[in-house]
Amino acid sequence: MKKVTFLITFIFVVSFLMFSGSLDARLPDLTVKKITVDRKCHLAVVVQNKGPGILPDYVYTKHHPKSAGVYVYINGKGWGGQSIWKFDPQRNLQQPGGVATYISRYVVGATPIQVKAVVDLHNDVKERVETNNSLGHRALRCKPAPKKLWITISGISQIHFWSSGGGTEELGIGGSGFGSSIGIKRVQVGPISLDASSVEEWLPDHIIMALPHVFPYAQTHNVYIKQSGVRISNIVSIFIKMDVTGLSPMAGSPGSTIQIGGIGFGATQGSLKVKFGTTEATVVSWADQMIQVVVPSIPPGSYPVYIEKNNTQVSTDKPFTI
Repeated sequence: MKKVTFLITFIFVVSFLMFSGSLDARLPDLTVKKITVDRKCHLAVVVQNKGPGILPDYVYTKHHPKSAGVYVYINGKGWGGQSIWKFDPQRNLQQPGGVATYISRYVVGATPIQVKAVVDLHNDVKERVETNNSLGHRALRCKPAPKKLWITISGISQIHFWSSGGGTEELGIGGSGFGSSIGIKRVQVGPISLDASSVEEWLPDHIIMALPHVFPYAQTHNVYIKQSGVRISNIVSIFIKMDVTGLSPMAGSPGSTIQIGGIGFGATQGSLKVKFGTTEATVVSWADQMIQVVVPSIPPGSYPVYIEKNNTQVSTDKPFTI
């Protein structure tokens, strides 16, 4: 009798286990596949239904505080999350092997953070395996991709403008995407930021900006456009010359004194030289817009008068006749 009872019990247990196993085989299995960031450095959690069962409909149709979803811990503290029905409206997770991604509002920075993500925190869904619902990342960090530049500078030139009211140095900048007005944009020329007060002309494909008289001329400067302190164009370099605008008189003999008018000479001479052709002249006085020199002893003829630095011409020139 005992043997019969044992046999019946054994058969019952085996049948129950086989039946339970067949039920488990039809259950879904939610797991956190990956913790990552999107292109804007938002924290993202990739969830997968490893199957073999289908995720029940109620996961998508019944909404309550403990609905199956993703919950995130950041540096050991609960941060928040989102229900599956909200971040997987296409029901990708319902099918075995299906994948869906929860993208949070949390922006990951350059400083590493510890992240733990849990799917179905409150066990709303009966799963084939209940021990693989979480995943951790010990040092998640992100450096945002550079923003796409939406203004293109294709070329740049220096313009020497002179009128009865005086001279002005200007930059002509060609390209695309400038817009119809400067608005809150700024044109950065070396250390100087030019605003609307410097605009001579502003068109979608061409702009002209006036340079201030007090400016580091005779140097190479990077030029670009920015908005709210952020560069929004490519960078183009240009050597900006001093401008010799006139000589008084325009003719004379060696030993006479003449005045050289212009823009951007600087307050002091420093290492600058005034040349008549290839011959250096003696400087009598030096100011930002006026230089006095003695005409050197050279044969009769016409000579370009210009300013030189380190054996390089750094200004425009004007002809002088001996």
